Amino acid sequence: MVNNTAYVLGGNNNGEVQRDLWVYDPTANTWTEKTKLYDYSSETYDDDYASLSRQNGVAFVMGNYAYLSNGDNSAINATTWQYDPATDRWTQKTSFEATSRTGAVAFTLNNRGFVLTGRNGSLVMDNAYEFLPADEQVDND
Repeated sequence: MVNNTAYVLGGNNNGEVQRDLWVYDPTANTWTEKTKLYDYSSETYDDDYASLSRQNGVAFVMGNYAYLSNGDNSAINATTWQYDPATDRWTQKTSFEATSRTGAVAFTLNNRGFVLTGRNGSLVMDNAYEFLPADEQVDND
């Protein structure tokens, strides 16, 4: 939850990866659709949203932002996106640097994000990583 509202996005419906984002306001008991997870407008803000929609990804909250990472959309990927509810916009962040995975689990503890388990092909993960999407990416570390 971000600012006492819940966000639902991604997933699969009858074999089709979903590309919408909904927010639930428990005080008003209402659902509101937010910006689509693909390049649907003539504006430039969503031109790079192609890697955003996915299924079996992980989502977690740190501070006033929500994060989406890993999962699959025709291939397993590690791209990471940060959602700003104040602007209703996504920004691509540092990708998950460990082995990309689908079906992982994520949680936040003391404003720190963690990604655990999952799989990549027949490789089943039994590890956990602290996830630092705002840090600069370091290849081959």
